[in-house]
Amino acid sequence: MTTPLRLFAHCLYAAAILVMILFCGSEYDWIESMEGAIDATQIEGAGNRTVMMGLALSAALLAQGTVAAVTESLRERCLAFALAGVAALMFLAGQRSSLF
Repeated sequence: MTTPLRLFAHCLYAAAILVMILFCGSEYDWIESMEGAIDATQIEGAGNRTVMMGLALSAALLAQGTVAAVTESLRERCLAFALAGVAALMFLAGQRSSLF
């Protein structure tokens, strides 16, 4: 795998992870800290957050899948699969926190 393509794939992965970090959770979590009687889970929302996190997950998996498919190094292929797993776990954790 050429170095510029590898660098681009890892930068795309890092940007996707950053987007997933920014969009995890609920935008109304701060309400519970201000007023305990209001439950933030009753407020409708998070539709666009789910779409953005799904797109970010797709980009992260595509980047690491490309690295795993093109590289000849077993170590780098294992790292790509591990990083893809981390992205999937982050997505699931973000969805869990916005659903419950």
